[in-house]
Amino acid sequence: MPMPAKHLQQMQKMAETVSAYGELTGDETVRGIGQILGDVKFRAVLNEFHDSPESRRKASRNATAYCKRQGVKVPRGIKVTLKDNNWRASLCAKVEVFGVGIEYGAHYDSESGFGWGC
Repeated sequence: MPMPAKHLQQMQKMAETVSAYGELTGDETVRGIGQILGDVKFRAVLNEFHDSPESRRKASRNATAYCKRQGVKVPRGIKVTLKDNNWRASLCAKVEVFGVGIEYGAHYDSESGFGWGC
């Protein structure tokens, strides 16, 4: 079963928003998150997660590496995580501002869809 149509619409809207913000600010990490969200290979990975608990189990060990093996380009500085309970995948970037680590990103929850934050 692929990702629900409502979640796909959320993903496309979020990809557009994040990409536009990345272009506006020149922030390469934000651009990277937008590129991942707009990548059909990343969409295929999420569809696979909907269908396969075994794929989720394998990916939960190192979701960034798993996505890369599936052909998703994950830029440096971005980490993909997968929590396989309900299940939730996150795209997170951590930056330091004045010595304080700040995480930002987007997440996908198999029940509620896409949202902001890690």
